[in-house]
Amino acid sequence: MKHLTLLAVLGCLATARADDKEEPPKKRPPEKLADKTGIETIQIAPGITFTIDWSKPDNVNVLGGLYAKQDNYKKAIELFLKAGRAGCADAWANLGDCCERGNGMKQDDKKALALYRKAADAGSAFGMHKTGTIHYQGRGVPRDYKKSLEWFRKAANKKYARAMLQIGFMYKAGHGVDKDLKQADAWYRKAAGHGNRDAMYNLGNAAHRNKDKAAAVQWWDKAAQEGHPEAAFNLGVWHYQGKLSKDGKPNQKKAIEYWKIAAQNGHEKAQSVLKDSGIPWKKK
Repeated sequence: MKHLTLLAVLGCLATARADDKEEPPKKRPPEKLADKTGIETIQIAPGITFTIDWSKPDNVNVLGGLYAKQDNYKKAIELFLKAGRAGCADAWANLGDCCERGNGMKQDDKKALALYRKAADAGSAFGMHKTGTIHYQGRGVPRDYKKSLEWFRKAANKKYARAMLQIGFMYKAGHGVDKDLKQADAWYRKAAGHGNRDAMYNLGNAAHRNKDKAAAVQWWDKAAQEGHPEAAFNLGVWHYQGKLSKDGKPNQKKAIEYWKIAAQNGHEKAQSVLKDSGIPWKKK
């Protein structure tokens, strides 16, 4: 697929500069979604349809995301751009993600950051989180933990769970803050409270390190039910070893239940165990 030119996608968007003097791009009033109106059901791929209200920019952004999942980035970018110009902040962040990954356009971290900033300045928590991530990783700009933490906190204040998770990790690793495991767990709990399965898994790991088996099982089970492969595999192993039975006997039925969850979510070792045991499982 031919790359779309960044000029066409970005329009007059200012590029974030590497000297850290980031100036928010100038805002312009939202455009109207003029070419289509009304409600329409669209077939995106065989068996996948979406009913869209063309008057709603957020709907257009969602449709773009569905096309992106089918690797139709040309159509996705067209819709993200349309939704962004009509006032959907998250659409600019989705364009930034395409730019960062090189999906449908040339990969460019600086241009991706500019798009994330445009989204963040328009109120997108996703854009705030991705802006923080770019600074945290030092992609296209110098690595800056302080600046990344500022953006993660902004996203967390909008109840964005992945930002809460990242703040927890920064406290755990001592990146930009004093290392503080209690603060790390507190942020993991906030993220878990908003449904983040990685945070649940991390809390289970912390409980396991502290030899609190009951809490480890509780958090790993919550993570497993949300589809966390490693949490599900760990519980499968413990059930197989009899560590969770009162009489210490293996519970193969429960082990298989958890290994199926792990396998369905891409855990290769769980897939191998089930295959070698002749146990069928369905891919998601």
